[in-house]
Amino acid sequence: MNMEKVLLWGTGEFARKYEKEIRSRFESDELSLLGFVDNNPKKKGSNLYGYRIYGPDEIGRLDFDRIVVTASKEKYRIIRNQILTNSEINVPKEKVNSFTWLLIDSCPV
Repeated sequence: MNMEKVLLWGTGEFARKYEKEIRSRFESDELSLLGFVDNNPKKKGSNLYGYRIYGPDEIGRLDFDRIVVTASKEKYRIIRNQILTNSEINVPKEKVNSFTWLLIDSCPV
């Protein structure tokens, strides 16, 4: 079985609130957390829970299967739009998911 490589976009309230859930999901054999992405340039290059925080300009060079946005519904729409319209990022829309995918729906086949 191939592990799905996931980037989590956001290091704020949602990432902190669901830290235990994030850790338990990525301790499985189905998902591999590559790191976090954050718009704040001050966080770029630092770590969260032992994983690197990337800037949006860096993810075009990463090999990943999915980006999961760790944000409220309103912020999710804004961030998703940023991901899909930024030519540096260039991610297909089917690779961008809301945080509910990770909490409820993540069952890679």
